[in-house]
Amino acid sequence: MPTRGLYRVRYDAATLAVNTRDFAKLADYGSLALLDDQWALARNGREPLENYLKLAGAMGASLDAHAWIRSSMCWRSLETDEVGTPGHERFTAYARALIKPVPLIKLGWSPRADDSPAINELRHKLLSNLGAWGDPEVSAEAQRRFALFSRTQRRLPPMTRR
Repeated sequence: MPTRGLYRVRYDAATLAVNTRDFAKLADYGSLALLDDQWALARNGREPLENYLKLAGAMGASLDAHAWIRSSMCWRSLETDEVGTPGHERFTAYARALIKPVPLIKLGWSPRADDSPAINELRHKLLSNLGAWGDPEVSAEAQRRFALFSRTQRRLPPMTRR
């Protein structure tokens, strides 16, 4: 009889280094599972947070929407933990540098007809994080778009209204 359960995998240092190096080559489900495992292990203190951050940084400019969305939630959690500490600004600068190439270079600001719902959610989450974390380009563009909306009262796409 088959059994089901939730399992976490804790890799030895050498295997984790290889997985991190080759992270962009993993299938979407494999990258998501690996990220989830490292996040859970970091949050419960069994692995250093650095392991998770290195792994998340290895996503590069991939458009694995589910992995990016999940990581986005983790970065929000980390940022909340850092509010009011001396490390807050350093963390937000790190997070901005990590995620900025994805929405601005690959996704753009506006939904395209062939975008999946996950890509639209990803665009929203990453641009929202960049704005919340003080990215000057994202803040300026958001203000420009809002001013245009205020003048023209054009309908905003649903993900933009959030």
